[in-house]
Amino acid sequence: MKIRNLCKTYDIKNGEKVHALKGVSFDLPSTGMVAILGKSGSGKSTLLNILSGLDSFDSGDVEAFGKNMKDFSRAELDNYRNSCISFVFQEYHLIPELNVGENIALALQLQGEQNADENVKSVLKQVELSGYENRKILELSGGQKQRVAIARALIKNPKIVFADEPTGALDSQTGESILQILKAVSKEKLVVLVTHDREFAERYGDRIIELADGKVIHDTDKAYRLEGQENDIKISKPRLPLKTAFKIGCSNFKHHPFRLFSTILLSVIAFSLLGIALPIALLNPTEVYSNAIMDSDMEFTAIYKWQWYEDPNEIDQSLDQFLGGETRHHKDVSIAKEDIEHLKSKVGNSYALVYTALIHSFQSSIVATRDQVNEAGKNNPDTNYLSTADGYIALSEEECERLGYTVIGELPKNSSEVAINECIFNIFSIAGIIEDDQIFEISSYEDIIGHKISVVDHTFVDAYKTITGVVITGCDRECRNYHYAPTDRGNGNWETYHDKIFVCEDYFDEYTYALCSIPENKSELTHFVNFVLQSEKNDDYYFTIKNKLSSGFYSSYSIATMLKICACI
Repeated sequence: MKIRNLCKTYDIKNGEKVHALKGVSFDLPSTGMVAILGKSGSGKSTLLNILSGLDSFDSGDVEAFGKNMKDFSRAELDNYRNSCISFVFQEYHLIPELNVGENIALALQLQGEQNADENVKSVLKQVELSGYENRKILELSGGQKQRVAIARALIKNPKIVFADEPTGALDSQTGESILQILKAVSKEKLVVLVTHDREFAERYGDRIIELADGKVIHDTDKAYRLEGQENDIKISKPRLPLKTAFKIGCSNFKHHPFRLFSTILLSVIAFSLLGIALPIALLNPTEVYSNAIMDSDMEFTAIYKWQWYEDPNEIDQSLDQFLGGETRHHKDVSIAKEDIEHLKSKVGNSYALVYTALIHSFQSSIVATRDQVNEAGKNNPDTNYLSTADGYIALSEEECERLGYTVIGELPKNSSEVAINECIFNIFSIAGIIEDDQIFEISSYEDIIGHKISVVDHTFVDAYKTITGVVITGCDRECRNYHYAPTDRGNGNWETYHDKIFVCEDYFDEYTYALCSIPENKSELTHFVNFVLQSEKNDDYYFTIKNKLSSGFYSSYSIATMLKICACI
């Protein structure tokens, strides 16, 4: 083994650094005992950990058996520790769940050897512990434990044995017996012994390398250089036998019943949560949502527009911000004709998009009193009467046909015209309509066409609009086509279209939401839903779908997305 300009630095608190090794260089022979001598903090253990592959180094070179250790892959480093070297620790590091023989045999089993009984007996004889194969570790003295540790190190026939203060926890007499064993081993192998005991080092070491402050200050054989060392070594990958691993695990549980119970309980909870989470994570919410819509009776869905914004005066200390999440807010905004054109260009012209707006009234044009309306309601229980409309809707003839509506007369063509629904017509048919201080009797749909009706807009000023037609919605006090009401989102109410005033597209510059027909083709529907979802990545605004199934869809979509992100992490 060749060591050249080896350096190692550790970072400690307050950003300070400790230079454990500072340019250490020397060669090691293939046999003999080399003692690394020095006081605490001189760098002895750091040097031993690097040479044995237990620690890395910052700079320099360590050549082991013809190959530079800094070029070792993780697998090669594991193989090096398993096949080429052995380590004897000051604290023994024996496994109390295994007996003496099993502790020693484990080193061979990691190399793939299964039948190690004879080798165990041989190596126990070498460390003067014959017949101790079945002894429990807890029954041994400190010296006996260290002998077992040495036997474990020797059984796999390593090229180098590293011993870090092997006598530090022993009395002087027991420590000397351990060093005698290691001295005998050094006749055929290289033993690198770390010690702070100069007397032991001088008595048993064939060579002493003394360290101080991370540097070599003395080497009894400074001129030594390697010649003809064996580089062809047997490498084997470590394999812990399943039987041994199971025995250690069971023994741990036996000694720690509470830990066993906690482990079982947590495992049950974890697998239960996994069983719930996996189907959600693997589920395609868009596919499920599309299937649910296809299986329902829905023909239309509402499209809302949302806008991102940031409040410069807000100090957001939310968990989302702490975790690096989205700190922007969003609010629903009006949707314009340009937005509809954009949607049509992306998802196809087959999607019939229409508009609605806020609540308005035409009360000043109604002749009938409340009592007359109530009396008419008693006499005609299947007829619906509306004294006000809760909004506007812009429909083409094609869209009316899709909804199953019949238009008597015409749909409005400009902002000075409106069409009313049959429910509103029923109010005027009771006592007539007031126009220019005159009352006109209304007995048929055609009678009301051409008259002007007072429509109160958001300015609360009467705006007189010409009635161009009556839209027969087939209203029987039940809703055939519905979506989530914009004014009652929190209440879960549903809204219909028989109680709207029908207008042209240019009646308003902007509307509350858009009504979109649902494609009959499954692939087109899925494409449409995916497009709306992707719009949320827009920096300024995005669209959302609103209908009786959408709340569950967005919830499952968010959960599935979160679970997939967690799985990737």
